[in-house]
Amino acid sequence: MIWWFLILIIVSALWILNFYFRSKKPEILDANQSNIELSKNKLLELETDFTNGNISKEDFDKSKVEIEEALSLDLEEINEWKNRDTKSDFIVYFSLIFLGLFSLTIYQTLAPDFVPKSNEISKTPTLEESEQKLRQFLQDNPNDDESWRVLGLTLFEQGKIAESISAYEKAYEIDSENINTLIELASAIATFQENDFRGRPAQLIDKALKINPNSPDALYVAGLIAVNGGQFELAKSTWEMALNALPANHQDRQILIDILKELDSIVSGKEIPSTSISVEIDFSKEVLETRGKDFLMVYVKSVNGPPMPVAIQKIKLKDYKGRLVLTKDNEVMPSIPLSSLNEGLVVVRLSKSGNAIRQKDDYEVVSDPINVQYSPLVKFKVE
Repeated sequence: MIWWFLILIIVSALWILNFYFRSKKPEILDANQSNIELSKNKLLELETDFTNGNISKEDFDKSKVEIEEALSLDLEEINEWKNRDTKSDFIVYFSLIFLGLFSLTIYQTLAPDFVPKSNEISKTPTLEESEQKLRQFLQDNPNDDESWRVLGLTLFEQGKIAESISAYEKAYEIDSENINTLIELASAIATFQENDFRGRPAQLIDKALKINPNSPDALYVAGLIAVNGGQFELAKSTWEMALNALPANHQDRQILIDILKELDSIVSGKEIPSTSISVEIDFSKEVLETRGKDFLMVYVKSVNGPPMPVAIQKIKLKDYKGRLVLTKDNEVMPSIPLSSLNEGLVVVRLSKSGNAIRQKDDYEVVSDPINVQYSPLVKFKVE
């Protein structure tokens, strides 16, 4: 919308300048120019008559003075108009620039819906704000299955697994054949069962694959279920199907390629390269005194993959000795080894219950993305 407004200002300015330059030269300048040429001719004729002896010296001097005075007046008027034109040009140009800027300012003030401020464009709502807006929307639109699904995902990302499952169940009741709902509901229930896909999660994934046998997400989870059941060849073929179903430039392709390499190493008995993450946490005296009986959970999860932990350690805070190291011995699922991660997030959580599902009074801090392949050392300060 603002581009149309700018074009309108430019066209208007050109229209004004066209009329200004067409009408700026007054007729008097043309008359004065003619008078100057006439005076020059008269002066030339006067000098010729004097040379030929047709007029006296006295008449020559008198006539010459009159002609030069008239010529001087005409020249002064032309110079005056030229100076006046220069000042007028400056005033016109300045006025057009000022009016253009002034018009834009008024436009931005009166039309905020069309020209939003930069901070309004870049502002991203928090998960809590998104949850609140979704709940408000669903009060008036209780049969919108997609909104229930997004609410389930928002709650899952906040660690509210039980509430997430309830929201997904609402979406499932409205549309039981939405593949995204089936996969995400299965993952939420498996997380609630401490990463166990047996039972209903497996049934939901089976249903998703009957609806779309080439769904990459459903095939990925089906591969996890096969590995947990010790069916490595089935897992391999399933993940290969998922890889072939992904577009060539999809970011998850490399994750699947790495997982397939690790699976081949497991099946063939080859030694898997060792990967570890060292975590050092500096707890304040106050935290040690007030939460000394809490459980300390340290885990790593994928930046772009599933939100469930890849490797985790859980001890009592009072037993913490200054460093924890996550290795393949701490992996949650053999199908997703620690060495398969490229980028990961390290999470430190203090929990009174020690439950895998985050509780309301848990304290949690998350690192910046790290390169897991370099066996990094990650430091935290908890106050």
